[in-house]
Amino acid sequence: MKKAILILAVFGTAFCYAQSVNNVTQTGVNNVADAAQTGLNKYSYVVQEGDDNKVKVRQGFGDAASINEYSNVTQKGNKNTSEVVQDGTKDRVYQLQNGNENTLDAKQAVGVSENLINQRQYGGKNNATALQEKSKRNKIYQYQRGTSNNANAKQEKATTSSISQTQFGLSNEVYALQSGELENGTIYQYQNGTKNRAYAKGYDDSHYIRQVQYGKYNYAFGHDTGIVNRIDQYQSGERNNAGAYHFLGRRNNIVQNQIGNENKANGYQNRGSFNSIEQVQRVYKNKAEANQVAGVSNKIKQLQSGSQNNVVGKQYFGRANSIEQVQYGNLNIARAIQGSDKLTAGTKAIQYQRGVRNVSSMTQDGILNYGRSQQIGTANSHSLLQNGNLLSSTSIQTGTGNVAIISMF
Repeated sequence: MKKAILILAVFGTAFCYAQSVNNVTQTGVNNVADAAQTGLNKYSYVVQEGDDNKVKVRQGFGDAASINEYSNVTQKGNKNTSEVVQDGTKDRVYQLQNGNENTLDAKQAVGVSENLINQRQYGGKNNATALQEKSKRNKIYQYQRGTSNNANAKQEKATTSSISQTQFGLSNEVYALQSGELENGTIYQYQNGTKNRAYAKGYDDSHYIRQVQYGKYNYAFGHDTGIVNRIDQYQSGERNNAGAYHFLGRRNNIVQNQIGNENKANGYQNRGSFNSIEQVQRVYKNKAEANQVAGVSNKIKQLQSGSQNNVVGKQYFGRANSIEQVQYGNLNIARAIQGSDKLTAGTKAIQYQRGVRNVSSMTQDGILNYGRSQQIGTANSHSLLQNGNLLSSTSIQTGTGNVAIISMF
């Protein structure tokens, strides 16, 4: 078995236009390329073709003053690994692998701003990991096409930074995390295929998560902590599942949009005010649930078009909260629940259904609450239960064979 090891070390001085360039090309199996560079304007190019090859590039060595570090690694084959570590500003990493069971790893730390990691993999059972720390205006791009691939991206203490992850194929997974003194961060995840999973988490303010999935049996989950954050999820296909969670914040928004059959959407906001959840589902046998706990002036809006859909909106321990539910089609069910104690006040629930054999129900506890229901069609039913003081309700039914039951205590 042939094995080649190339170790290259280049040490530059701090002249204004100092530059070091590393070029390596290897063909075969079990090859190793190890490059170490210091100084300014460092460039590294490595190309390997074959199996079980390894690349390791180190640039900067903890020097935050390093500038314009560039690493480009291309590997073709199976079970190859590439690791790049950079310390500095305006650093760039480009990694490309074509084959199966390959691994990419890139890390940028101790920098100031404007660093970039770009990773691409084609094949199956590949893994890509990217990490950026302690700088601003950073970007991570990850692209994978194939089956059973995994992409992981993290940005820590990185203001105004972004992560973009794209996958095509089956049984793939992406994970993105932004945390620590981070504002105006964005995460974008796109998957096209079957049985894919996307996870995104953000821990700070003014954060945006966007998740898009096309296909069947996909799962997306977004999580944020802070204020003025937004989670936007879109799924097109069948039997997909979307979940979004906000904790301890205000003026946060969750938007979930699903097109297809037998999809599920769940939005949850805990302990916050002026938050909103919007859910839209089209076609049939879909389920949507929205929960808001302990807040003021929170809103839930839910829209379903099609048949045999189910929607639930829940708001507990708050004031001046509202739920609006709209359904078009037949055999749909809508439930609105507000308040769980006498201190809940000023809540409002509105339900609108157009179709045949639809069912709507409202439960409200507290004071100064209002419920309104309108149903257009035949064989529809509505029930309202209000418990408290200074309550009011309106029930409108147009058609034949409809039933309304109103209970106020």
